[in-house]
Amino acid sequence: MTDQEKTEELGLLIDELCNAEFAKEKSTLDMWIEKLKKIYANGYRHTYSDIFYKVQSIISKNSDTEVLEILGENLNELGKRLSELLSQNIDDANLQNASVSYKKFSDHIKLEIGRYNFIKSQFSAENGLTDSNSKSTDIKRAEIDEINKKIDEVSTAVNNIRPITTEAKKQLDKIDDKLENNKISSITTLTIFSAVVLAFSGGITFEAGIFKGMAETSAYRLVFTIALTGFILFNTIFALLYLVGKMAGKTISTRCKYMTIDSNYQNATRRCGDGYCQKECSTINLHCRILHKYPYVLIVNVILLWVMYADFVLWFSRGQAYNVVFCVWQMLPLIFIVLAFIVYLVIRKIQERKIIFQFKVQLVEKIISPSEETSVFCRVGRIMTAAFGSKSTNPSEEFLKSIKNEKVVTDKDYKKILKQLNAFSCQEIVNNNRLCTSISHRKHSHNKKKWKVLKKEFRKYLAEPKVG
Repeated sequence: MTDQEKTEELGLLIDELCNAEFAKEKSTLDMWIEKLKKIYANGYRHTYSDIFYKVQSIISKNSDTEVLEILGENLNELGKRLSELLSQNIDDANLQNASVSYKKFSDHIKLEIGRYNFIKSQFSAENGLTDSNSKSTDIKRAEIDEINKKIDEVSTAVNNIRPITTEAKKQLDKIDDKLENNKISSITTLTIFSAVVLAFSGGITFEAGIFKGMAETSAYRLVFTIALTGFILFNTIFALLYLVGKMAGKTISTRCKYMTIDSNYQNATRRCGDGYCQKECSTINLHCRILHKYPYVLIVNVILLWVMYADFVLWFSRGQAYNVVFCVWQMLPLIFIVLAFIVYLVIRKIQERKIIFQFKVQLVEKIISPSEETSVFCRVGRIMTAAFGSKSTNPSEEFLKSIKNEKVVTDKDYKKILKQLNAFSCQEIVNNNRLCTSISHRKHSHNKKKWKVLKKEFRKYLAEPKVG
């Protein structure tokens, strides 16, 4: 039911209230109470102006006061019945809302009835006055006009305040929801902090037990156990604090130097945490997050793991720190890290070549067989771009423009153009950050097969004379 339909229903109710038979049947009262519950649901509020015009139309049609007396009595009877039902169903929220709104509805109608009776009594008294009292009659008319003016001002003020109170109620409801969410979040946060305290105290107790039996164990086993305990405790407490930060809407990470908050950043699609990554041609992966956002976690874990590894190697070499076995084993992690870094660079280089190769294939394919632009808007856009001298955003057109003065006669000329194509592809990919994507091995194989055919067609295309 729309607001307009609800206003029409209230006008129909006023008409029914003018009927002397209205309050004789309780079923009629109950029926209108159910309608009132539906009318005043979902925050609907009637306006004083609608009631004013409706009551004035009734007064203009019925000059006698009997209709207004019936209207007032029926208003009271309907209000009594509504109060009875509310006392029987105190938990019915819709009935409570209808009761509050009906009181305002009844007060507005009674205000109009009272104002009409007051004005009528003043005019009746005025008709009984003699001509000698004409001056006092004019004063009374001025007073009535002043009263009517003040009543209209009060009505306007009430109508202006109503949306403000509605908005204030919405804000209060939002605050209640936030307080409820904060209560739940506080309970959860306290629970996890309790877990952190228990984990820390448990770790201290475990360490105390180790120190207690220190005389009965070797130094290597003691150092290894302490480092292992620290490794477990540190990561457990970090995980718990990370959960607390997530629930509280905060972060415990450091600020990455490549991150920006500006949403107008040209590469804003690469979202990272609360901002956007500014690194050129890179993907946001796990190792990137660890190095830039949680370096302290990496450093502590590396130190503890190195202590455990060095302690184990020292125990294996029987405490001889200058032993060849100890030095070789100590160098192994460094060698492994260097090899892993070299493999990473090789894989990244191969991936870059795959991406550049695919871009080159797609570029040549568009040059040889360009798609027809049947849209009127596309054609108009191209004409406007050429008219104003703007730079074309089509890579194929840009490349053809760069080799406009080149002639393909020999194989040497064609190889020169292919080199320019490679350089152009690299530049376009860097400018548009296309290295953030990845090419599968299957896709790369398909591109190589396609390139064998395109390479020949591209040479034929360059050798053909161009019209215009």
